[in-house]
Amino acid sequence: MYSRAGTMNGKCLLRLLALLFFPLLLSAQQAPSSASPLENSKAFSEGAAALQRGDLAAARAAFATAIRENPRNAKAANALGLVMLAQNDCCKLTMSRAP
Repeated sequence: MYSRAGTMNGKCLLRLLALLFFPLLLSAQQAPSSASPLENSKAFSEGAAALQRGDLAAARAAFATAIRENPRNAKAANALGLVMLAQNDCCKLTMSRAP
């Protein structure tokens, strides 16, 4: 599961990402609920679609746009964090929430 250096190998990372993205993909496919229109924004839907295609760069841009449209959109913030984790960009992830 881990190499001797303590980092995850590719196979393990793919399994982890599949487990993390599965709930996101399910929520993106559900019928619209009583959530606010900004939470179900076009940018979030585009990000979820890009994520399903495996296009992490487009997903990251779309989720960032969704957060700019509604900074309180927890789903978009969570999805952006997962994409950044998948891109192995954890340093920027921790710095983006600094006060």
